[in-house]
Amino acid sequence: MSRPLLLCLLVSAAATGCDLVPAPDWDLCDGDTVLRVTSTHDEIVSEDLTGRGTVTAACAVRHVDVESWRAATTDGFKTWSVMIPIEDLQAAARALADDDGANTYLWAMEVKAIGAAGSTDDPDDDDDLSWTATLEVEIQLHDEVHVSDMELELTHPEPLCTAPADGSAPVLVEVTASADSGGGTVSLSTTRGDFPGDDERTLDLPLEDGGGGSTLLTSTTTGAALVIATAGGEERHALARFVGPPTFLPGDNATLRPDEAFDILVRTDGTLSSCIVVRQSGTIDSATIRPADDDSPPHDIDGTPYTGFVPDPQDCREFTSTKDQVVTIKFHPNSGPGTARLICTDVHGQDVTGTYSLAPPG
Repeated sequence: MSRPLLLCLLVSAAATGCDLVPAPDWDLCDGDTVLRVTSTHDEIVSEDLTGRGTVTAACAVRHVDVESWRAATTDGFKTWSVMIPIEDLQAAARALADDDGANTYLWAMEVKAIGAAGSTDDPDDDDDLSWTATLEVEIQLHDEVHVSDMELELTHPEPLCTAPADGSAPVLVEVTASADSGGGTVSLSTTRGDFPGDDERTLDLPLEDGGGGSTLLTSTTTGAALVIATAGGEERHALARFVGPPTFLPGDNATLRPDEAFDILVRTDGTLSSCIVVRQSGTIDSATIRPADDDSPPHDIDGTPYTGFVPDPQDCREFTSTKDQVVTIKFHPNSGPGTARLICTDVHGQDVTGTYSLAPPG
């Protein structure tokens, strides 16, 4: 029996896999043997690991090992693959990792191809030849994220503690956690609005190295959104607030009586930026704006926008908005038919327009 065939039978008996193809010349190794890793692992490994590669052999190859795991070979040792159960991989990685609480370990695993004894051009060389490569993987050390501390912070668009309910500007959702959560995920949910992705009300947010991650929350409906973050038995809550444009009471197309001051209540859940009354026809005696609940002097808004709104001091955890305002419009007694438009805009650029006309005489 030829020596290559005998080796093949022996290797097959060891259940490593072997094809009955001629091996390279056992007595001459006059070329390069190249061992390659062809599989890539860009994501954190949390399931069984599969590694693959090739061997371009000028010398006879006996087997391929990935660390202590024997790889299966095919096509006359030209390709190799290994499957390592995640439990075994985690146990080995934990033994190598520093005890710093991190939940991942970056392992440059040695891949070694072992050549047959005497496969060189030196008849006195009985040592095995070997060629190495590296399979680099980042391994999640624990099935569950270990979180000893976690914080959830929401940042609304400047300048205040609200976001527009038109989807134009998101709330930044940030999670910070202790170092031992690196490589894990935190589950986010919201009672209003959408996270990026298909399941818009929930999101599994990866925690990057160092224990942090962020995403965006938008909404096209008004109101408070309760955001909940959970990981490793920890749970945190925070409120996002989405506001629509200001509203008028009475609303659009209301009728004014001649020679009488007409009051319009301007309400907002956010913060006003400007208000102006624009004359369409007739003669306006005055158009002013003032806070609804105090005796502050009114400000003229007849053809000139007022922008001096000052919001109440704010803590985003105890939200208060700009005070409601009262706009007073008075037409001249001899104005004749008259129409005025009231336009108010909030700090997010959301605006509302109301048209107010004099009632016909009599």
